[in-house]
Amino acid sequence: MDYPGEKLLGKMWDTLVDKGVGKLVQPWQTRREGRAQADVTLFLAQAEKDANDIRAGKKVLSGAGSTVRLIEASANALPAIEMGDGRKEPSLNLEFVVQSATSAQVAQVVREEVNVARAVLHAQAILAEDSCPPPEATVDEDWLYRWREEAARVSSEKMQSLWGRVLAGEVRSPGSFSLRTLDFLKNLSQEEAQQIETFSRYVYDGGVVPRYGVVEDMREKGRDVRLLLSMEELGLVLGTTGTGLTWTLPSIEEDCFRLTLAGGNKGLLVQNADASKQLALRIFRATALGTEVFSLANQNVDDAHFMSIADACHKQGFSVGMFDVVNDPESDEGYILENVVPLFESLNG
Repeated sequence: MDYPGEKLLGKMWDTLVDKGVGKLVQPWQTRREGRAQADVTLFLAQAEKDANDIRAGKKVLSGAGSTVRLIEASANALPAIEMGDGRKEPSLNLEFVVQSATSAQVAQVVREEVNVARAVLHAQAILAEDSCPPPEATVDEDWLYRWREEAARVSSEKMQSLWGRVLAGEVRSPGSFSLRTLDFLKNLSQEEAQQIETFSRYVYDGGVVPRYGVVEDMREKGRDVRLLLSMEELGLVLGTTGTGLTWTLPSIEEDCFRLTLAGGNKGLLVQNADASKQLALRIFRATALGTEVFSLANQNVDDAHFMSIADACHKQGFSVGMFDVVNDPESDEGYILENVVPLFESLNG
């Protein structure tokens, strides 16, 4: 193997194999070429189809041990008893009932394994492009079993992708997602998931929502302002019905003022020659749960909102630059700056 996320993927598969998770796709774990990906996709599609046919009563399992196979359900039609008046009534075939029940249980297990496998493949695709070194810590065993239990329940591709992002994030940094967050996600509807992804474009540094233009921007883009309120109703954001909070930020350097504020793909570099200056931003604050949930969205920032924040910083006398966010868990901020572009020069030095 020779690709950016080789070591992280190795970490993920060591964890999954050790705990017996993702068994359906383990044979493909070391093969990333196009043919292998096509093979595993076809395999999972066929497994899901067979499970659906069993649930629909079209097929049942026949045989035992290594000879078990699927056959058409019509081949196991219930035998009939001839009545004295010439009528025929179906008899209770206990063997067939047991066989049907066993088939249904197997179908459920297969569907769950397919769901888990697809979530694992989403995680694999994410980690394969991540060149960060693997952490020394490992994913907690109880956490992984809970993740498997919840990932097994979802059959839509969008929700499988979400659970894949959860697994990738936890492998990359164990402890990133609490069991409480898993409980929250398992009750999340697709509509709510979409709302969270939309709102995450306004979230910075994991848990800060600068107020500048956010409501106006939602209206301009035809988004219902109730989106803001729904985030509070879900327990993800605080203070949306009031005036919000003021976030006062000192410099992270001693000899001059310097700090960064990062969204999904872009960040602001705020600077001034005076190290004693402080930046004050009006914000909504994400809860601890919201901070974890918003980190899953990995959305690009909203450009209009981004520039509103830059303008608010500039009006307080700071020079402002824009940079590309590159994840780096070893840095203090969790990211590094690349391609810094000046936006505003300082108003007062």
